[in-house]
Amino acid sequence: MNSKWAEYEGRLVGNRRLDTLLGVRGKTAFYLSKGDGQRRDRLVELVPAGDEGASTVESWKQAHDLSDDQLIRVYSMGEASLDGKRLAYAFLDLPDDDLNEMLNHGLLQHDRALTMFTEIILTLDTLHRRGLAHGSVQPSSIYVIHGETRLGVDTLQRAGKREKERDLRQFGTTLVLALTGRSDAVAQLRSPFKEVATACLTSSSRLSASRVYEMLTGRAAPPGRVRAQWPLWASAGVGLATVLLYFGLHRSAPRPQPTTPAAPVAATPQPVQTPQAQVRQTPPPERDRAASKPAPIPKHTREKPAPVQQASGPRQSTAAASGQWAVIMYTYKNFEAAQKHAAEFAKKFPKMNVHAYPPAGKGSEYYIVLGSHLSQNEADRIRREAVDQGAPRDTLIRKLPE
Repeated sequence: MNSKWAEYEGRLVGNRRLDTLLGVRGKTAFYLSKGDGQRRDRLVELVPAGDEGASTVESWKQAHDLSDDQLIRVYSMGEASLDGKRLAYAFLDLPDDDLNEMLNHGLLQHDRALTMFTEIILTLDTLHRRGLAHGSVQPSSIYVIHGETRLGVDTLQRAGKREKERDLRQFGTTLVLALTGRSDAVAQLRSPFKEVATACLTSSSRLSASRVYEMLTGRAAPPGRVRAQWPLWASAGVGLATVLLYFGLHRSAPRPQPTTPAAPVAATPQPVQTPQAQVRQTPPPERDRAASKPAPIPKHTREKPAPVQQASGPRQSTAAASGQWAVIMYTYKNFEAAQKHAAEFAKKFPKMNVHAYPPAGKGSEYYIVLGSHLSQNEADRIRREAVDQGAPRDTLIRKLPE
């Protein structure tokens, strides 16, 4: 079957080309679809349409409708026919890293673990409030994109009390593993991790994700975190080398995965093996999703990015002030995150006009730009120079509104 999937390379699905077959797992194939100057790289996932791929498609839909910015994003999905075969597809985000790979290089430090697991438990709280469970809170389904933690979406499922308790047990096991390198070393943890892991692993029916958040941070969990649709360019893609790493083609032996108590383990196919290689793509039958290793999936229904809002920002070139183009690296939901990361990138690209844009309170999404109010030629030149210096290959140029 792999050879059949390989024959689809170069074909169009939706409005994206299947440039490179990255791996096959069971009935699911994964392709890199390369971007250009105005579109990001995407991961394209293909499964047979109809009953064969129904559980995967349902998981995509759940993630897309939930619109939580701590989940891997599903940008769009649909059906296509290739050589007479009906296929369902989704365009997915490309993670920079996953927790399993991070643990291959060393255990998490206290501060990093606190940040990461706080983000994870907030995501679980959102899912549980919506009547969903994640089903696979394991290192292979915990991703990092631009320094932010995201959960994969291939195993989302409708949840009762039992499924939610399983999520929390997996959370506790993964927390212990990330800090000690073992899944049974709770005694080695220090506060607040020890108390949190103990509570999760004792599986009290009264425990909730919001209560775990309180134990972890000393604060009450914020009320709902479900947000509006993602802006299209909400995350930057990564190069082919990272994608190959993501699928485990050049990965060292992975660390052991946390066990999933009381959950049947699905017969996991064997594509390119790696926690991520089991990639954020969905496992087989719906019930067996709990212990399988997912594959991230992004979200949004538009593949055509919205125009950038009005430009501003420090150090603008007055010569370019009459232009209408911007060079955009990343998109964020809030100004503070964009400003923080812009300051970091300004150190990496000291000769460029790196800033967050538009000003705080002036937009529904915010961008890290390498210049704004530029002519199209100047924007294109800056983009090429930035990519040559290490900016993401799918850094965009976009025309500002008149």
